[in-house]
Amino acid sequence: MTLGLIAQAPASAEQRIKTDPPTGMERTMSAGSVIFERLTFDTIFATVPIQELSLGSLRIPANMPVFKVATRSKLKFCTDYGPCAFDDDADGKFDRIAEYNGSTGVPLAAPVPYEVREVPDTDKSYFSQEIRYAGSTPDTLRLSYRELEKGSARPAFNEELSLPLGKTFPQRIAVKNVVVTILSIDGMGMRYRVEP
Repeated sequence: MTLGLIAQAPASAEQRIKTDPPTGMERTMSAGSVIFERLTFDTIFATVPIQELSLGSLRIPANMPVFKVATRSKLKFCTDYGPCAFDDDADGKFDRIAEYNGSTGVPLAAPVPYEVREVPDTDKSYFSQEIRYAGSTPDTLRLSYRELEKGSARPAFNEELSLPLGKTFPQRIAVKNVVVTILSIDGMGMRYRVEP
């Protein structure tokens, strides 16, 4: 959040699960690459600029959450790291940018539109599971499994896995409740598809 500057806390959304790649998509990944990731995270509704706000060295990237702060201005939103944006006429477009909360702000060359959107809540915990392709031999597929958690004292968890590999493709495997169809393996990597 913005170090106690928030006048109105962003509305809570809910917990989301994002997977990469999505089911049904074919990919080829080389040894050492993440072949599957599942990220569980909480979301909030926050205001985000549709395009970058910039003036000299002041920058607020597009899609960067900004949070409403108490001010005499009509609408003022600040980032977690300093810069603030103003919508002086409440028309859904930022008109000025300031270095930090408390500074007046300088007019932008052109107004920048913004919207309220669901974004990850970086103040709350998340849980990530990833499976990496670690290589293969003619009869063994090697994978690496890792779990990461933010907001908990639990350390990262790593596990090396070896699965029997048949001679012909396609073939299906299941790893940590993820079903993958391996389409081919060669010197460029493993071509595969995550199944529903």
